[in-house]
Amino acid sequence: MDYPDNVIPHPNAAEPPIANERIFAADRTLSDHGQPSLGQAFDAVAIISATDIRVRITYVNERFVKISGYSEAELLGQTHRIVNSGHHPTSFFKEMWQTIVAGGTWQGEIKNRAKDGSHYWVDTVIVPSTDTRGRIDGYVSVRIDITKEKLAEEALRVQQWQMETALDHMARGFSTFGSDARLITCNRLYRQIYDLPESLTLPGTPLAEIVQFHMKRETGCESWDSFEQVQTWIDDHLARLSRGESIAEIQHLKSGRTVLITAQPLPNGGWVDVQEDITEK
Repeated sequence: MDYPDNVIPHPNAAEPPIANERIFAADRTLSDHGQPSLGQAFDAVAIISATDIRVRITYVNERFVKISGYSEAELLGQTHRIVNSGHHPTSFFKEMWQTIVAGGTWQGEIKNRAKDGSHYWVDTVIVPSTDTRGRIDGYVSVRIDITKEKLAEEALRVQQWQMETALDHMARGFSTFGSDARLITCNRLYRQIYDLPESLTLPGTPLAEIVQFHMKRETGCESWDSFEQVQTWIDDHLARLSRGESIAEIQHLKSGRTVLITAQPLPNGGWVDVQEDITEK
C-alpha cells in the first residue's frame, strides 16, 4: 500500500516503525503460558502483514508469501503496490486511506496480482497500530483468500448472462413462476406481448399484479369484481398445475395479437409459461 499523493498521514502519526511489535505481544503471552501460538493459528487461516507509518512492509506471514509468490525477503521493505493488480480505481484506495489514516478500520475485497502474473482475491481488514501514547505508528492487514468464491460468482454471472441472452432471442415469450406464484424470470418477448412496464418484470413480482395490469389494459376495468375475477382465475390456474396438469389457452389481445399460452408444472411447485404468437396461423 502506498500513500496516494492526495492523502495526508494522520496528524498524530508516530515516526515510524515498530507496528508489528505490539501486534504479536499477545502471541508471545499465549506462548509463555503454554498455549498454542496465535501466529500459528492465524497462519493456518489468514494472510497477515504489517507496515510501518511509511507503509513499508515490516512483517508477512507464511500464507502471504505462498499466495503472492514472493519470498519474505522480496516483500519486506516494499509497499503493497508490489501486489497491485491494477483492477481497482484510484478512488478505491483513496477511500481506504482516508479511513485508516483517520484511525478507522477498513474492510473490503481486493483483487491482487501474484509474482507469476496470476490474480487472487482477498477479503481484507486493515486497522491502524498505535504506540503507547495512542499515536498511529503503522497498519495491520488481515486477509482471507476468497479467490474460489469470486471465480464462482463470475462463472455464475456469465451463465446468467448467457441464459438471459438465449431467452431474449427466443421466438416465443417465456416466463417462470415459483410455487408462491411470483415471477422468477421472463424474456424480452414476454414483456413485449403484454406490454409490461419494467416494474412488473422484476423477480418476485406477484402473478396477481401482472394479471391485474393485463386485465385493466385489455378491458379498462379495475373494479373490485375484476380483482376477484383475477384471483379466482389464479386459484384455478394454480390448482390445475398442482395436480400436474399442463394448461393450454388462447388469448385474443386488444392489440390484434392471438397468443397461445402453455403452462407446464415444475417439480418444485412452480411452472413455466410459454407464449406463442399464432396471429398469422
